Amino acid sequence: MKSSISRNIIIIMAMALGALLINAAIPLNALHQLDKSHTETEIIREKITIMDSVMQDLLDAQNSVRGYAISDNPEFLEPFYKARSGLDSQLKLLQRHYRAPVRDHNNFLELRTMVAAVLSHLEEQIQTQQTQGSEATIALIARGEGKRRMDEVRDVYDEVREMEDNRLDILETHERKIQLYTNSALIGLTIFDLVLFVLAFKLLFNALRNARRTEKELSELHAETLKRGEVLTLKNKHKTIQARLNDVLQSVITPEEAYAAIQKHCAHLFPDYPGALYIRSNSRDYFELKASWNGENPSPGFEPDECWAARNNQIYEYNVEYDDLPCKHVKTHKEEVMYFICLPISSRDEMIGTMNILGPVSAEYGQSPIDPEVRKLAHEVVGQIGLAIANLRLRDSLRKSSIVDALTGLYNRRYLDETLPREIARAQRSGQSVGVIMLDIDHFKMFNDNYGHDAGDVALRETGMLLKQVCRSSDIPCRFGGEEFIIILPQATLEISAARADAIRWEIKKLHLTYGSESLPAITASLGIAAYPIHGERYEDVIKAADGALYHAKHQGRDRVEVAPDPSAQEVDSPS
Repeated sequence: MKSSISRNIIIIMAMALGALLINAAIPLNALHQLDKSHTETEIIREKITIMDSVMQDLLDAQNSVRGYAISDNPEFLEPFYKARSGLDSQLKLLQRHYRAPVRDHNNFLELRTMVAAVLSHLEEQIQTQQTQGSEATIALIARGEGKRRMDEVRDVYDEVREMEDNRLDILETHERKIQLYTNSALIGLTIFDLVLFVLAFKLLFNALRNARRTEKELSELHAETLKRGEVLTLKNKHKTIQARLNDVLQSVITPEEAYAAIQKHCAHLFPDYPGALYIRSNSRDYFELKASWNGENPSPGFEPDECWAARNNQIYEYNVEYDDLPCKHVKTHKEEVMYFICLPISSRDEMIGTMNILGPVSAEYGQSPIDPEVRKLAHEVVGQIGLAIANLRLRDSLRKSSIVDALTGLYNRRYLDETLPREIARAQRSGQSVGVIMLDIDHFKMFNDNYGHDAGDVALRETGMLLKQVCRSSDIPCRFGGEEFIIILPQATLEISAARADAIRWEIKKLHLTYGSESLPAITASLGIAAYPIHGERYEDVIKAADGALYHAKHQGRDRVEVAPDPSAQEVDSPS
């Protein structure tokens, strides 16, 4: 009996010693495998980080060149040169990681070639800007070559990124298996050790309790992992939509196109949150509704003092539970708004507009507070919108300065040369006529000599203002040069054009001109009339005919309207 107990003790001790050795070996082996897997994971993450940096440097370089194209300010090129230098070092690091296998190496070579192509195209844009100016550079950008090359880089980047993400998933799965195997083995050996040292029933009870606790922890860990995965997926979706919005905003031509794009993309970025975009009017201190999404009809506009964000140029969040003061313009037709946020949209310290977002509404719980992640996302979006609208306004200002005469406010000769051929082509398609009035202020040189060039500028400016007032909305008054003006009258016959010219002549005679505190003498004008297609198929011929009629009016005593003779009638009247 005693020898049997001793033998059992020896057996138990041997088994316990063996279990302890196994307990020590399993974690060491698991630690070795996890360390190896962790090293591979860090390498993959480093490659992903470098590739993300490459894409960011490319985007910085592209935005830098576009800013240079818009502003013609060489300081905008500093991010480009910095990005180009950074790309060289990043690609060298990637080359070290992608020497093998062959597929990875080929992907790297393809990415490097496409990055070089994008940089080459950006340098071409810089060269175009330096040699030909903003207009040629914007035209080069508008052809879409740079976007196509950038899209090719993104495609390769997405392919490589997906491949590396798959590798990460495999490694993470492998690590989870190791951890699960290790935990299971340790639990089993722990139970075995307890069986050796305590009563079987107590050991079994403890094993079951530990198993349940482990199962709960794994379940909670699994739920937390799923939640984090959903959050990451949602963030990636937001980044994709923001990138698309940014691409669209860089491509739009008019503010209306920008507002439509903002409305569409914000509906996807904030699917459960009603919102609206208000833009500050340039002509008056008023915020006008330009876009809305996911909700009832918002206020059509408001004064600056009706919005706390517009007043202070700061984000303002309203929570009914804190007795905050609401913005007067935020309201719905069904119930009181309990939660909303107003975000100012500005660029270079200039207030451009506001975006307001209401808390989500459900039939069961009513309106809920705004999620902090949504607030953060909204702050990023208004930054994009502010920059895009500022760029649009800058582009529109540059275009207006190139086609509008600074003194009179009328279109200039360049715009005339672009518009008259277009109006003639439109009239040719519709079978209609286009009237042309050429106007010259009489004795303008003498007026300048007697009263000075500043007084002459007053006469030109007042004449331009008068032409804006008396012309139809479809008419196009232009300053031809000096004291000469041309008015394009779409769909006007020769007779209507002559009648309009005579009315303009009388209005000019009624002008009351003052320079400083002194009154200036009244001015008169001579006008020549021509029309398409009577006086030619080309716009040069029509202008030449109107100029000839103006010359005839000058020689007939000035202050009169002369109509260019009909060339076909002259041919009939000429002797055979």
